Amino acid sequence: MLGWVSQQLKDHGVVVTTRLLGRVVMSPVRVEFGNKLLPVKVVCPCCGWRGRQFHDYIEVGYTGRNSVCPQCESHPMHRYLSLWLAREFELEEKSGVALIFAAREGLRARLAEGDASEGLWDRYKRVARHTDSRGH
Repeated sequence: MLGWVSQQLKDHGVVVTTRLLGRVVMSPVRVEFGNKLLPVKVVCPCCGWRGRQFHDYIEVGYTGRNSVCPQCESHPMHRYLSLWLAREFELEEKSGVALIFAAREGLRARLAEGDASEGLWDRYKRVARHTDSRGH
């Protein structure tokens, strides 16, 4: 976190970074308080987490409300993909090998289903460790 703060200071200055840090610290507190006291309203299809709302995604000049799953850190696009894989693509009915590009931690549960010896996620992580962003 210290590296992130120093980078924000370098990029945006003291005033903007201080405001951003305040938002980054207080937002999860507010969301977790609501998740503990209020009834369940959302469920993450990637990991099964249940709560009142997802965490906010916060950047300088932008806040994506109710965006990030507190358990698996999936974003809306990961949750939509997970739902599509289950409902439209019918992933549970498929067998064979799949090539996954840019898989995210939030999809781990969906990709790890199936092959008992080694899930897709485990294979992806093993290959990704040995491949840089240019494919070398």
